[in-house]
Order: sequence, then structure tokens, then C-alpha cells
Amino acid sequence: MTAPMCDLIVVLPGILGSTLAKDGKLIWAPSAGAVLCTIATLGQSIGAMELPDGIGDEHPDDGVQPVGLMPDLHVLPGLWTANIGYGALLNWLRSRFHLIEAPQDDPDRFANFLPVPYDWRLSNRYNARRLKSIVEPALEKWRSQNNAFEDAKVVFICHSMGGLVARWYIDREGGAEITRKLITLGTPHRGSLNALEQLVNGVRVGLGPLALKLTRFARSLPSLYQLLPEYACIETPDGLVKTTEAQVPDLAVAMISDAMRFHSELDAERSDAYDLHPIVGFRQPTKTTARIHGGGVIPLDTIEGNDEGGDGTVPRLAATPARFRPDHRRSARRPSGTAPCKATEVSSTNSSSSSGRAASRIEWAGRPSSRLRSRNWS
Repeated sequence: MTAPMCDLIVVLPGILGSTLAKDGKLIWAPSAGAVLCTIATLGQSIGAMELPDGIGDEHPDDGVQPVGLMPDLHVLPGLWTANIGYGALLNWLRSRFHLIEAPQDDPDRFANFLPVPYDWRLSNRYNARRLKSIVEPALEKWRSQNNAFEDAKVVFICHSMGGLVARWYIDREGGAEITRKLITLGTPHRGSLNALEQLVNGVRVGLGPLALKLTRFARSLPSLYQLLPEYACIETPDGLVKTTEAQVPDLAVAMISDAMRFHSELDAERSDAYDLHPIVGFRQPTKTTARIHGGGVIPLDTIEGNDEGGDGTVPRLAATPARFRPDHRRSARRPSGTAPCKATEVSSTNSSSSSGRAASRIEWAGRPSSRLRSRNWS
């Protein structure tokens, strides 16, 4: 039997992975059985979700708040790919480890399992600071039970963009000291070509007037810009260049620059106080670079003639931070003096299955306390 988990387990979803409500009414909560209905009615609420120009790292005070993790399928055509929701992952964690949740009717209960929804429209910096205000009080409370828990730390399990939120909190907001491990599932550590294609080319043709609303909505999101590739991904006659070195059609130059600054600042800081474990998809055709053509971009599955694959959304080269290049199925090189980074590669159909398929590989997620092995857990 698995020993009781001493650490605090925090789960962060990816973009689109949190339900959102405005003034108490759900405005983003599609499920597998209601996707088409949601798309058909989305035009009624998309205006309420669009962000104002120059929002930066702030909240727009528009009444929109995160509610919970998306339980099953969620999709917004042209904005991001379909993803399996988090019900399966959360249930697996509950069944595999001795985790305690605080129910809604008993929020003061000691708990070490904390799924954290967030407003995925907003800057990853903003959501990282919000994460700090949630995680640190929760860990302090968990530790306060008795001496057996005084050494507890946080283990983050993050899907997709949630990994970027956690990294900013850990490395830029002081979270490294209390973090034991960061496990990322299909996180675009160096960005994703899909974000470039969707921002430039807009929502796919066929949705009529809603396409224009969705395209305008997508281009208002700092978070989606922060998913742009930070590596040189634009093919030119003179070689590959970064998005800041090319004239990218229809995108805000200031938002591109800020997104690249986000990545450079994130990569500049890497504490050795915690372990990073990216779980990386491979062997699937994955858009990696692009050519600018007319008023759009043409995505390519290759980089300098090489098809490196990926998980269908995140290219293999972008699935670990810039310092760590996965050159082996089980590990990644790391600079001398830095904390361990183990990149586990899993063959998957596409990124939409990464949160489910990777669940069985999180057996080393946290540190059970030897002092608790003989204790009764209730």
C-alpha cells in the first residue's frame, strides 16, 4: 500500500481548462455532450470575455472568475485544440495516493489536494501571483497540524499552460523554497506553433460571424500570446528568425514583445531547490515552424529540414525549458550546477490525451513521510 502523502499536491489545468463564471453565471463550461451547443451560443458571451487593449498583467475587473477544473472534453475551434478534461486525472490521483480534499461545506478541513482553476484569458504572470496567494496559505495550514507535517512542500502537477503559470510562481515569485517537484504534462515550455497559426490565421472558416468575434477575442488574450514560440520559428530566405524579428501579420507588436520577454525572464531564473519533470509527447506530426505568406502563415512540421515530431500540439524541442534539450528517451541534458530535469517521453495519439495517459507515470510525484507510514489515515 502506498504511504500517506505528506506533501501538498497542486493541480493546474491548461488553457481553456477552467470553467469561468461572470456575476455567478457560467459563461465557459462546455462538456463533451454540449460542445456544439456551447459554440452556437458562445457569441452571446464572447463580448463579455474579450479583454481590453493594454490589459498587461492586470485583471480587467469584468466580473469573470474561475470556478473549477473542466471535467471532460473542452474545445474552442480556432483558439486551441480539443483536450480531454481533468476528471480522469483527478480521480486517478485520488485513488492512487492518500490525498485529502476540503469539501465545499467544510473549507476549514486540513487538505493536501488542491486543484486550482484560473482565468486562462489572463497573463501567466497574473495567474502566478494569484497562485501564490492560494498555495502558500494552504501549505502553511497543512503544515500546522503537527510536527509530522512541518517539512511538507508542494508538488505541482500541471497540464499545458498550467506549467508556465507554475514555473513563473516558482522561479519568479519566491515559490522555489516551498516546492519539491514540478511535473508538467504537455507544457509548451518554449511555446507552440499552434498559437502562432491561430493568432495570425484566425478561427477556421465556417463559423460565419462568430469567427470574427472569436478571432478578435483570441487576439485580446495575453495568455495566448505567451504561448507563441520563443525559439526562431519563422522561415525566411536568410534562415529562421523569431517572431520579434519578422513582420507577423495582424498581431500586436507590443504583445509579441511582452510574450517574448515573459519567456526570456522565465528562462533567466532557475532555482536548484526543486526538481523539474517534463512529460513529453513524441512521434506525432507536430507543427514546428511556419512561413509567412500573404496575410497569414503556413505551418510546417519540420525545422531546418528535420521532422522532430511532438505530441501533436507541442513540438518536441519546445516541450522542455530552453536550457534542457531532450536528446534521449528518458533524460535531458542540464547545465552544471542546476537542479535535475528529467524529461519522460510518452508515445501518445496527440496532446489531447496527455493528461490521461501520463497519469500512471506520476508515481514519484511527492514524498511520503516515513514518520507517517505506520499511522492510521482518516
